[in-house]
Amino acid sequence: MVRSLLVVSLALPFSIQAQLPVQEIGQHDKPVAHVAFGPKGKVLYTASGDGKVVAWEIAKGERKWECQAGPNLLSIGGIGVDAKGTKVTYLLPGTTVVGEIDAKDGAKGPAVGGPNPTAQGWSFAADPKGRWVWVGADKGLLFRLNPDDVNGWSRRNVGGGNIRSLAAGSKGKWLAAGADDGAIRVVKASNADLELKFEAHEGPVVALAYDPSATMLFSGGEDKAVRVWSAAKGKMVRELAGHEQEILVVAVDPKKKWVASADKGGTIRLWKLKDGAPAQNWQDEGVRTLAFARDGKTLASAGGDSAVRLWDLSDL
Repeated sequence: MVRSLLVVSLALPFSIQAQLPVQEIGQHDKPVAHVAFGPKGKVLYTASGDGKVVAWEIAKGERKWECQAGPNLLSIGGIGVDAKGTKVTYLLPGTTVVGEIDAKDGAKGPAVGGPNPTAQGWSFAADPKGRWVWVGADKGLLFRLNPDDVNGWSRRNVGGGNIRSLAAGSKGKWLAAGADDGAIRVVKASNADLELKFEAHEGPVVALAYDPSATMLFSGGEDKAVRVWSAAKGKMVRELAGHEQEILVVAVDPKKKWVASADKGGTIRLWKLKDGAPAQNWQDEGVRTLAFARDGKTLASAGGDSAVRLWDLSDL
């Protein structure tokens, strides 16, 4: 059930105090690493260091189901939900093995792994059309896996060291990969052929997100910067300044109104997508993950305190 309804005071860059309602819908036993909304926005999926993937019914503020997916889901690159909302995929920690869960009842399905048992998975992205999932690994390795076919995998070395972040374009045509060398590589989703490479950050690129039209790409780095790029040309459009610590996550509103980012110090910043103007910033200590609902009116956050929160943006 709903745990609390709070009003949090926000410190804005231009010294205006605002209030943002927040609902805490539940809590894991250990820190939460990943959140993802279902396609209709009625269910939120979370993965945590307690080894559980949990489905939350947002309207009721209670658990729909939980699945003991593994011993530790804190270190994995993410979870994904297919476009029809029928299955949840996740990356097992420290591997290139992808697990699958029935989104309806939480039943654990088969696991599919890449051909290299020693490769360490760093990042994860699901194809928007539900055809495959991608795993970014160490030593520049990129794996494409078909969760429905144990033999349906391919591998490509794109270079750059550890692949720290991945983002799939909304139309399923392109995949962006951020690496330790500070570069972003854009490859064809169908075969991982390199289409574009550009220098993006001083140090690892740890967060990536496409806008809904896949024309803009947003990146976050350990250099504390959030940057906006032309997805087709790799040219920087603007930098979203303000963070004072390493970036952990970047998320884009499906309705193309907002961009959100969070850093290691627990600061969440909200920007206007059209021009990069700062809108809000607030503290959520230990935040590690963000996701927008499909209507763009709710931002989910979770992290070190194990709580799952929904921030109401409808009055902004």
